[in-house]
Amino acid sequence: MKVIITHKNTDFDALSSLVAAHKLHPDYVPVLGYLQNKKVHEFLRLHKDAFSLVGIKSIEWEKVTDIIMVDFHELSRTEALEYIPDLAKINWIIYDHHPEQKLEVNPVYAEIRETGSTAGILIKHLKEKNIQLSFLESTLLAIGIYSDTGNLTFPHTKPDDALGVAWLLENNADLNIVSEYTHLSLQDDQLNLMNDIMANIEIKEYGKTKILFSSQSIDKFIPDLSVITQKLTDFYSSDITFVVVKMQKWTYIIARSISSDFNLMDFIQEFDPKGHKQACFAKVKNTEPEEIIIKIKENLKNLSKTKITASQIMSSPVRTISKNISIENAHKLMIRYGHNGFIVIESDIVEGIISRRDIEKAFHHGLKNSDVKDFMSNVLVTIKPDTTFEQIESLMIENNMGRFPVIGDGKLVGIVTRTDILKVIYNKEIKEETISIENTELKNNINLKNKMQEHFNHQTFNFLKTAGIVADKLGYKAYIVGGGVRDLIINSKKDVDIDIVIEGDAIIFAQKMSEIFLGNIVSHEKYGTAKLKIKNGFDGKSPEESIDIATSRTEFYEYPAANPSVDFSTIKQDLYRRDFTMNALAVSLNSNTFGEILDFFNGYKDIEHRRIRILHNLSFIEDPNRIFRAVRLEQKLGFTIGRLTSEMAVRAMQTGKFDYFMNDRIKTELKKILTGKYNAVDNIKRLSELKALNCISPTIEYNLFERKLKKLYRYIRVFKHSYNSKIEEWILYINILLNEIKDENDFEKIFIQFRFSKEEEKIIRMFRSLAFEIETFNWQDVPDSDIYYFWKKYPIETVICAMACINDRIIKNSIHNYYTKLKDIKLIIDGNYLKSMGIKKGRMLGEILESVLLAKLNGEIQTFEEEKEFAEKLMNSKFYQ
Repeated sequence: MKVIITHKNTDFDALSSLVAAHKLHPDYVPVLGYLQNKKVHEFLRLHKDAFSLVGIKSIEWEKVTDIIMVDFHELSRTEALEYIPDLAKINWIIYDHHPEQKLEVNPVYAEIRETGSTAGILIKHLKEKNIQLSFLESTLLAIGIYSDTGNLTFPHTKPDDALGVAWLLENNADLNIVSEYTHLSLQDDQLNLMNDIMANIEIKEYGKTKILFSSQSIDKFIPDLSVITQKLTDFYSSDITFVVVKMQKWTYIIARSISSDFNLMDFIQEFDPKGHKQACFAKVKNTEPEEIIIKIKENLKNLSKTKITASQIMSSPVRTISKNISIENAHKLMIRYGHNGFIVIESDIVEGIISRRDIEKAFHHGLKNSDVKDFMSNVLVTIKPDTTFEQIESLMIENNMGRFPVIGDGKLVGIVTRTDILKVIYNKEIKEETISIENTELKNNINLKNKMQEHFNHQTFNFLKTAGIVADKLGYKAYIVGGGVRDLIINSKKDVDIDIVIEGDAIIFAQKMSEIFLGNIVSHEKYGTAKLKIKNGFDGKSPEESIDIATSRTEFYEYPAANPSVDFSTIKQDLYRRDFTMNALAVSLNSNTFGEILDFFNGYKDIEHRRIRILHNLSFIEDPNRIFRAVRLEQKLGFTIGRLTSEMAVRAMQTGKFDYFMNDRIKTELKKILTGKYNAVDNIKRLSELKALNCISPTIEYNLFERKLKKLYRYIRVFKHSYNSKIEEWILYINILLNEIKDENDFEKIFIQFRFSKEEEKIIRMFRSLAFEIETFNWQDVPDSDIYYFWKKYPIETVICAMACINDRIIKNSIHNYYTKLKDIKLIIDGNYLKSMGIKKGRMLGEILESVLLAKLNGEIQTFEEEKEFAEKLMNSKFYQ
């Protein structure tokens, strides 16, 4: 007999290594000890049956000839030691990432090397042998790697760990489940070490910088010293922490800083550190911790020289305005220079600050002709050129201000903004400029003709060339616009979409094109739009092609979230009405400019930077659906919603105008982003961050039901895989969200706006009443027939939601019992059989069949013969005579 074993207090790396080794060596039995850590125990309560694990007491150890040890190789660390009769007669194989452990057996094969996880070692072999994993196996292995590497952040993490995670994701590992079971925690050995380190702590002040030192020596290796260091930093609120611990022959140095003012690598440079300026690690051999602490303190003498000051990060010269110019002119200057605020100055004296928000308020109240001095803020916090970065950051947080004038020798010498602060923190350019139709210039130095030839097939490309020629003859300008241009630039052929905008009459243009390509058009004169349908495709042989053609137009909104009114305009104004800069691009089709890109709003640059930005400040007020679309595009394209765009989304939602607000367009977007194509839980979290869940209810707090959503995500996949069920995923997530609305009036208010189908309404209303039904049902010693009839009436979507929200194990087991055992139990006999036996009355037929079914559900009968015999007994009873 051949078995796989691991160590006591099994952690996730050990458990995942058991499973991985079994996949690699399927003729070996994976053996699970009875001591597991708490989270592993919780995981196995749900998933044990999925991994073919065998209990340690179920093995006939006297028959064992071969053993694989995973995640350990010191025999004293395994529960199996007391069961193995003769260690010398065993053929040993070892997979382990603890080279410091003592090798006590002579293995026939051993792979013992320093990596972040043993799972990472085994996955490399699984990849080489092209062994396929289920999504749950992949997920468990990912948990193993993440838990032992601190989510790939611990210094001992190696490429095998990261490459292993990448491969597991390709095999459908579910990171939502991973995140449920992985977070940084300490085991007993680590807690003891932390207590020893705390007993030897020294805290010193270097100027205003609080630095913690501690050193310790122990006679064994204890992992995750970086976790201990981080916990010490948090507990003592130190600015910089140095922890140095000697473990056997090696001395480990961990350094952490909460401030970006310092580069910790400089202070331990002679020890060959790895990491980055705020978190680094080093290890040296045969060196005492006290010696290293002394050396670090010597290096810290130059600490003050590393300070970042306002003079290094400020913008200069500063663009200022006079307090006597009008709000309207200040707005124009703000738009022209892309600023969000101005320093107000008079006779070289700084008198105040005016922000974009101040100007917008003035416009809202019809006071655009007022002077800046009437709306500027006189509450001013200034800084000096030698003010440190840490002090500026603190002032910004304390005063909730986005910009500080820098005053040197009594004069304005610069300005430090939030953007400058973030540049230092992240060491990259992140500034977003606000878009206005007034301040941008056409950038047409990019031509996409060659890219169009590669992107479109030959027939489509010729159609576009022909469209340009027709536009030339009519004296019009023709453009491809919108998402089709975006996909062309990023070379996405998933959704090849062609929308054409005409500066001219789109209907006349469509008619000319239909004559050439033998198509039909459906037109709407009011909106200047036409749909051109070409039955046999562009080449006369392919499936039907449908092209939307529109006259360039502008839109304006009478009130927030209203349907837009339309007026005809130029291509520039047409693009300005669109949702995001990346969708506000046009490509010319006219012959002399074919392929030239029109980019009034820096959309091309945003696509290059994979950034989603709105075009103007009121965009979300005009159409809140854009927030939902932005979240979908963020995940679909792998883009990021820009900082100011995110802020504007939050502001729009916080106005209260969209509380309990739902329309068909938002509902359509919700359906898209809450399906299996996207990660619904991530999208709901993103909507919460942008306050867009206010549209359903402002009372919904994501952190209160995040766990339910993650469970729901998992159970949807379990039901799909295990029961081959077709599930409308989006309605399940909406169900959970709506159930968070406790007030019945508020619930009905939004429920009506969703305009659910009858089946969707049934799912949601039955779930809302389910809690009461569960409370009033007696779950103790309940027969299978009662379980059958309890769950039978509920749609599967309602049941899955129940699994995500109910914690009672008895109730969950009843659901499992229903779907795995009871749901598909059917009678073999039927009404025709009973009629042939002499039962004529319909009521009696139904009663007898139901009685037989009850008996079968409760296991009293099973076979066809038993069904007949049971039915005949009922028919012969006095009750039916």
